[in-house]
Amino acid sequence: MRISETLELSIPDDGVDVDKLERYLTREIRMFGKQVFVKVLQEIEAKKMEEAKGKVGCREKVPRYLFTRLGLIRFERHKVKYKEGGRFGFLLDDVLGLKPYQGETGWVRRRPKWTALPLREEAPPT
Repeated sequence: MRISETLELSIPDDGVDVDKLERYLTREIRMFGKQVFVKVLQEIEAKKMEEAKGKVGCREKVPRYLFTRLGLIRFERHKVKYKEGGRFGFLLDDVLGLKPYQGETGWVRRRPKWTALPLREEAPPT
C-alpha cells in the first residue's frame, strides 16, 4: 500500500524564535500525522472489505476514538455482519487487533502515566 500526502506550511517570518518555530512545527506535523493516520485506516479497511466480499455484509459507518502517540484520533469504520457465524463486528477493528472499547494504542497504554502530565511553569523567584 502506498499513501501520498503533501504537507504545505506557511512559516511565519515575523518575530520567529526557535521556541515558536518548534511549537508551530510540532503542532502542524501532529495534525498532518493524524490526517495521514486516518487515511491509512480508510485504505486498509477498503482493501480488507474488497478481500472479504461475500464473507461479510456491510452496514453503517460507526465512529471510533483512539488515543495514539499523535494524540486523539477520530475515524469511522463500517459495521459488518459476518456471514459465517452471523455475528456483527468491525472488520477494521479485527484486522488491526483492536478490542471492543479499547481507547488507546499499545504504545499509549505502556507509556508511563507520569509522562502524560502537563509540564508546569516554575513560579518566579520571590
